Amino acid sequence: MARSLVSIFLLVLATTAFAKPYPLPCSDLWSAVTDTLGNERNYTILSSDNIRMKAYFIVIGSSFPATHTAYVKARPKGCELEVRMGFTGLDDEGFLRSRVNRAFVKRRSAKPTPPASSKKASE
Repeated sequence: MARSLVSIFLLVLATTAFAKPYPLPCSDLWSAVTDTLGNERNYTILSSDNIRMKAYFIVIGSSFPATHTAYVKARPKGCELEVRMGFTGLDDEGFLRSRVNRAFVKRRSAKPTPPASSKKASE
């Protein structure tokens, strides 16, 4: 019994250790989260709140299906992706975070950079 309590305590500590802040606006991170959860091969979105930047979802193909939560929180140094997942049989939280990171980088690289200011030659 004591071993299981220690295991649960260590699991809770490990989940918060993997949360990392993102330096860009929260809306960009939220867009990456919704893009990732929108992949019907991996996730089913039960509900999504764009104002609170929170989504409830199910992992497709998990050994133990359950409702999970992902939300974006504003922090002083950027934004943070919080994920609340129960045991699913695999490292589904790690998979979700890596997919969100890839979507975040993809969105960031797809954004056009503002052109350098150029002055028209006066006639």
